[in-house]
Amino acid sequence: MRTAKFVSGSTLRHMLVMTGTSTIGLLAVFGADLINIFFLSLLDAVEPPSAVGYASAITFFTISVCIGLSIAASALVAQARPDGYTLTQMPITVFRIPQMMSRPSFDPLRDFTYVIHVTGYLFGVVVRADRGWNTWQDFIAYAKANPGKVTYGTPGVGSSLHLTMERIAQHAGVEWTHVPFRGGAENIAATLGGTIDASAEGSSWTPLVQEGKLRLLVVWSAERVKNFPEVPTLHEVGIDIVSESPYGFAGPKGMDPGVVRVLHDAFKAALDDPAVQALLERYDMPALYLNSEDYTRWVLNQIETEERLAARLGLRGE
Repeated sequence: MRTAKFVSGSTLRHMLVMTGTSTIGLLAVFGADLINIFFLSLLDAVEPPSAVGYASAITFFTISVCIGLSIAASALVAQARPDGYTLTQMPITVFRIPQMMSRPSFDPLRDFTYVIHVTGYLFGVVVRADRGWNTWQDFIAYAKANPGKVTYGTPGVGSSLHLTMERIAQHAGVEWTHVPFRGGAENIAATLGGTIDASAEGSSWTPLVQEGKLRLLVVWSAERVKNFPEVPTLHEVGIDIVSESPYGFAGPKGMDPGVVRVLHDAFKAALDDPAVQALLERYDMPALYLNSEDYTRWVLNQIETEERLAARLGLRGE
């Protein structure tokens, strides 16, 4: 029988998922962020380490919660032993931030072994349901009439959510004020509490929208999504932008191909598990499977894309 135990720490919390005498450890910046919910289901679906050739702990570093911590965690994993016991979740920001730094602490292409790509976040903009903005057009009209007054939150400076909101502002001809937070939980809480006007965030807002506490104004996907078919895409409101955040798992460079294969197969089985598929569907997160070789090629292309984006936006580190 599998149980989960949460042990508090000063900044980090160590989550242990016990399976008999085996332990899978997840070191996470813990909050009500979607990645933690997904990890719980994913880890629950993974076979016990002993069943796939591992007798002790596997440690995961989840780095999608805060930009500063994402860099620290990535650097830590990049320097770890390549024995298969230390892995990291790789959000798309990891490929962007080094382009914005003069002396990055890691190279996302050379310092990691890519194991498997699994899914991606759905992004959208939410406001408190009792505010006067019933549509995206209402929100933009208010922003145009009140330059700089509208405040929006994201999980951090330089995140996909931050950069996309600024691109939207350029396209729509508005000025608004960015408020960075340490994670999705704080971002959403600030909108609920009225501290900020809106949150640009991944679909962890789904239950709150369904409960009528938040209103979803627009999604950033290429097409409308299953759970909110009435909500338009950016393209439909006249802004030709699609912004998504795919991610997968990686370990330190130099991992043995046999170890990579074992980990890949375990995660692939978990991704195909009906419980995990149901969770992805609940949050409108598509399954975006890539094997190790294809994932590595995708990373190369993504780094080149992020280099061009950073140069175009004037974000290159000097």
